[in-house]
Amino acid sequence: MEDSANHPVEVNTYHCICTTLVLAIPYKLDSLPARAAPAQDQSAILPLTAKTDANTESRLQNITEDRKHLVVRREDGFEKRTILRCNRCHLVIGYKLAEDSSDANVAYILPGGLVTTDDMQKGNTPPTPAWATEKA
Repeated sequence: MEDSANHPVEVNTYHCICTTLVLAIPYKLDSLPARAAPAQDQSAILPLTAKTDANTESRLQNITEDRKHLVVRREDGFEKRTILRCNRCHLVIGYKLAEDSSDANVAYILPGGLVTTDDMQKGNTPPTPAWATEKA
């Protein structure tokens, strides 16, 4: 992929720990800001519609959104979330806030459920995160 000045644009790809491609972004996932307190999940804040100077946007792929919202109790009140899951293994990858939120064009990616394409090809896949095996 190239930008308007014919400079190559690096697209970073991330897979669920089951190897399904779920994310393609023009920056590194670990460079994104994390949610601040009172949120305690340290999820990365992923803008979904903002385009970079290279006119490349973030793409979530092979993701299913839960039909029912999850209501999470927080220190400052409640938060209604739409859970994002891998289409193949149904691992929770992240979430979006309810449609009436000002953050509707943002996804929150939970730490530990994704692996870079390079790491996956090298066989360096992380273990399933503890939060992914907990029963609700």
